[in-house]
Amino acid sequence: MSTTTNHSLNALRRRRSLRTSWRWDSGHTLLPAAIPSHRRQRWIAQQKRMIFWGLFAFILLQLALGWGIENEISLRDPEYHQLERTLRERLAENPHKDLLLFVGSSRFTNGIDARRLNEHPEWGHYLVFNFGIPTAGPTLERIMIDRLLDRDIVPKIIYLEVLLTHLNAGPQQQLDQKMIDAARLSYSELRFACESGFAEDTQGSTNARSWETSRNSHRSADVPSSHRSGNARSSLWGQWLSSRLLPMRRHQKELHDFIALDAPSSGAYFSDASSSDTPSSDAKQMERADHHDDYGTRMRNVLIHTPEQMKALALRQYGRYLESFAVAQGPYYRLLQTIELCRQRGIEVVLVVMPEGQEFREGGGTEIIQKREAFIERIRREANVPLIDARHWCVNDDFYDGHHLSVQGAARFTARLSQEPPSYQKARKP
Repeated sequence: MSTTTNHSLNALRRRRSLRTSWRWDSGHTLLPAAIPSHRRQRWIAQQKRMIFWGLFAFILLQLALGWGIENEISLRDPEYHQLERTLRERLAENPHKDLLLFVGSSRFTNGIDARRLNEHPEWGHYLVFNFGIPTAGPTLERIMIDRLLDRDIVPKIIYLEVLLTHLNAGPQQQLDQKMIDAARLSYSELRFACESGFAEDTQGSTNARSWETSRNSHRSADVPSSHRSGNARSSLWGQWLSSRLLPMRRHQKELHDFIALDAPSSGAYFSDASSSDTPSSDAKQMERADHHDDYGTRMRNVLIHTPEQMKALALRQYGRYLESFAVAQGPYYRLLQTIELCRQRGIEVVLVVMPEGQEFREGGGTEIIQKREAFIERIRREANVPLIDARHWCVNDDFYDGHHLSVQGAARFTARLSQEPPSYQKARKP
């Protein structure tokens, strides 16, 4: 056989050997079939160990982060932490002034200019601070007050918002339940939020001091919703467990900010934002406009959406709660509990119903309007504290979405509110 023929046969054998050595076995592993079985088994065992320890490290990291978030409020609820830190700075600057605190929802945050009230002769005797938290209803308001009291911040006066949409039983889930972000709560706060007084609409007298002894009276006045309490509890617990077991998913932004990942240099974030027409610069301008000032107020300029679009969105969100009205007894009980707690701690309370646009005030027709008016009078009578009903204080053009005040509307409302200082509220206490 010639030398050329021998070379050709050897090359063919090598190609066949190469194809055979990399033929995958029937188990579809990533290991060549021609490698001895003991080496293949060792390689598979190594891969399994790597996967196991990788998963173990991931789970351990998630649990450690969840524990840290549970015990570090700056990660769990950064907005509250920012407000408390700013409040402490103002208290340090004004150690001899009594604290007057506005506690409510984003309607307070956007609508009350605390800096202007601090400059008013009558209000200036106090340190006025706006502690509004978006989405807050009776339950979150109580949790915010409990946090402040636990941290030795005891106001002299609290102006507490009464949000009618959150006190409405509604056609489905109550807003006071629906709007709570359980990831922002600690375990003890979550248990408090899920107590029967919140999750169930127990029927009864609404005077907090006589609630337990006469809770079975006036049953016909309100609508029970105990059939929804189980879903409400499940939703809150599901949110909380998700945030603790998978914190890198739920608290990604908070963790990102905490470790200062990709942090810009000082002042660079908003540099030349007004000169750019890109969407990112619009978002930066919006965030800058939404930032709290030194007294907790957050004036919002609507830069992207028109007021008509914002109003349409708000009506889609709240429309079902404007078309009907029945007292949600659980959240109402929470409100009265908060008032009673303040009495026990020597804190004076003034209730405030914030201004609303015509669509929010008159939603549902004459019968629903009369029910709301009757409920306001009921609060006056049973809470036994001053109540400011400011629903008609502003016109439609003062709102950017029908229920949140614009910058101009907030200035007009704050000027009107300044005419009724705390001393006036004491004089007209029921």
